[in-house]
Amino acid sequence: MRVFMILAAATVLAACDSPSVALMGSQKTIVRLDGMTFNVHRRADRIEVYRTGFVMLPDRDRVLYLAELAISQATGCPVRKNSVAGDQALIKAQLTCSAVDVPYAGNARTFDCRFAPEAGPDALICDQV
Repeated sequence: MRVFMILAAATVLAACDSPSVALMGSQKTIVRLDGMTFNVHRRADRIEVYRTGFVMLPDRDRVLYLAELAISQATGCPVRKNSVAGDQALIKAQLTCSAVDVPYAGNARTFDCRFAPEAGPDALICDQV
């Protein structure tokens, strides 16, 4: 019984960052921004973002705002207006461009980003790690 419980817990924890069935096997990019980590999964113009890590009581509007910036950084595409929806853990959105516009980048990439206020209110400086 103990082994079963350990395996069940491991399975649940492993699924915390897995995309929905429709996006399984999709391109994944990790973007770290403002103390939060966003795992961005993309297939064509569809996006799912999972915020991972621990942040005590994150503000929903702030998380959605940062997720939208993370999506743009990860994909190189703007987010379709009024398409961002979700909560502090799972965010879904659509892009204004499709996979034809931006080629698949291969294996997962990770970016560490910070705000660049001198370049504008939403400007980011990101380093690929």
